[in-house]
Amino acid sequence: MRFGTAFIAIWAALAIITGLLHIFASPKTRRIFGPPVQIVAGVALVGAAVFLDQSRTLVAFAVFGAAILVLSAIAVRICTVCGTTNRNPYFFPAPKFCQKCGHALDARDTARS
Repeated sequence: MRFGTAFIAIWAALAIITGLLHIFASPKTRRIFGPPVQIVAGVALVGAAVFLDQSRTLVAFAVFGAAILVLSAIAVRICTVCGTTNRNPYFFPAPKFCQKCGHALDARDTARS
């Protein structure tokens, strides 16, 4: 299997898994499996740069990938009542109330907990 085909297949699988998590999974399942899926996506991106043997690309992918993961973990809240993934459209600050049901969100309702 060529590298490009494998890379596209991995990203397609991650997109499908992420979509299924956000559409069908319970809040508890999202909190359990969401962060590992994000980490696998980041590793796949950095792995592509390593495979291509581009040191500048590797550094850029690693920095941007880590920044995206950290900022996403800070800004995303999952409602424990209805399971909606909440994000502020302006990114910061993190939402304090669920956009769907109005339930108060606290720091423990993050995607990483």
